[in-house]
Amino acid sequence: MTLWIFGDSWGTPWSIPRNAHFLHRYCSSVVDCKYRNLSKAGAGISQVRNTFFQTISKINSRRDSVFFIIPPDIRLFFPVPGEDGVRTISVVERVWHNLLGSVDPNIRDSYFYSVVGSEILLLQNTCLAEGLSYTMWHNYGVIDFDSTPYYNLIDTTRFVSTSSMMSNLLGYEYSLADGDDGPDVSITNSSKYFLYRDQHPSVKGHDRLLEIYTDWVTR
Repeated sequence: MTLWIFGDSWGTPWSIPRNAHFLHRYCSSVVDCKYRNLSKAGAGISQVRNTFFQTISKINSRRDSVFFIIPPDIRLFFPVPGEDGVRTISVVERVWHNLLGSVDPNIRDSYFYSVVGSEILLLQNTCLAEGLSYTMWHNYGVIDFDSTPYYNLIDTTRFVSTSSMMSNLLGYEYSLADGDDGPDVSITNSSKYFLYRDQHPSVKGHDRLLEIYTDWVTR
């Protein structure tokens, strides 16, 4: 079996040894399990989907499994003027403000919310059509799975938790403030589960995520 990982910096993993990632360690405990991590720092949900589609022909539906780390809804996969190709831009980048700074925040947030929901459904329906075993978990921000008209179509049983990884580590639900790509470090500095002055899990954070994931798998 090969466990394929698609996500952002929470998947890479950021600033800790690769073998400390909770999914790498879980795979190491399973007989004949290999690990392929195609996560990329700064990726948005549409970039995750794009990477998955470019890779899907290599995934064996009979013996492989896929794990999607769902990034927050403040990143856009977009052709940037003056650059070659398409890349993800974040709300904290200057180019974001040049392109979208004049857009009403309510309209912008509604648009991104629709993108995230649509991409999740596309990933789930593609895996279902291809007969792929898959699991999901969003890293931070809040996803309202009970909203309509289509978020309630998302199969939440394929999510390790309907709360984000960050919420599970902090012990409470954390909503992103407008214009933020993660919480202020004063919040994460108060937790042993995060790197100091950073918004990414520490080794102890990945230890805790492994506990949650293992409980979910063996429930």
